[in-house]
Amino acid sequence: MMCSGGGAVPTEASNSGDKIIFKGKDSFSDAETATLKQEFRSFRAPSLVYVNGVVVATVEAHYINNTDQKSCVSIAAKSMKSNGGKWTDGTAIVFDHYDVNIDRLLSPTTLVKDNDYETTALVGGYGASTTPLTELAGGDYWMPRMADGEVQNDRKNGKLEFEWSQTASTSEVPNDFLKGKSSTPKGFKQFLGGGGAGIKMDDGPYVLPIQALKNDGTKVSLVILAKKAWYGWEFSKDTSPAGCIQPAVLEWKENKLLMMTSCEDGSRRVYMADEKGTSWKEEYETLSRVWGNSLKRTGHGVQGGFVSATIGEQKVILVSRPVYSETNGKETG
Repeated sequence: MMCSGGGAVPTEASNSGDKIIFKGKDSFSDAETATLKQEFRSFRAPSLVYVNGVVVATVEAHYINNTDQKSCVSIAAKSMKSNGGKWTDGTAIVFDHYDVNIDRLLSPTTLVKDNDYETTALVGGYGASTTPLTELAGGDYWMPRMADGEVQNDRKNGKLEFEWSQTASTSEVPNDFLKGKSSTPKGFKQFLGGGGAGIKMDDGPYVLPIQALKNDGTKVSLVILAKKAWYGWEFSKDTSPAGCIQPAVLEWKENKLLMMTSCEDGSRRVYMADEKGTSWKEEYETLSRVWGNSLKRTGHGVQGGFVSATIGEQKVILVSRPVYSETNGKETG
């Protein structure tokens, strides 16, 4: 699955029918206010997870508020049964119903809970004037948030699709989730989701890729290690080098973690660590710096990702990254 600058997120699943999951001008109803329907301009930071027989695609959904012309960002999701069919009409958390200071919900990192039918997405909640991962000043605002959803099996109607929580679609990250009892750990000013999916290690713990602003002003990638989806969260001991953000993570052989990041020099770098993220080392001789972040290999570019899969008894890595094509003489991707 890839997210294009033109606002579309296609998938290559052969049974999915229309390969475009989200496209500009799509409209979704709000999870808590069904009468509120919003049209969105573009989508980015895609995340795919498997939940209770359903594949769920979650994205940032960008729009302009018609009332005050603010640029706002929602969280939107669609689902499809894993054995194929069509994607659902979709649903969105158009705005944060519980924190009026938040205009943008950014970089969802989705995690499937232990019961295998509920999800939670770690997101960064920002005010209208705040640039992500920058020092806050004046009236700027930032707060980590969580967005809950579920896939319930409606046996009576044969319905099996993802829905956001209709009672409390967003909430703050409880301090008791984290071992340090603080949502902003020592050494960091702020953190938010990485725009990818969390994973569950073969031996039990969960791993959530995140990006963070450190006290010295540098931006890095790291992971949250979680005993369970709702408690025992702690930050990895090590981070990526400064300037590498937008992480995606997977479990590789021998309980190793691989993390792909977008770095400010225009490269996509891949790092490996043990299951606790004790020390991230760049994979120079394999995957690191094979891809660029953009057509001219400049800047951080658009969020990418990768997952591991077993095909023909061989464990392989599937990579998603931006692509560029020419439309009306202009490059999009």
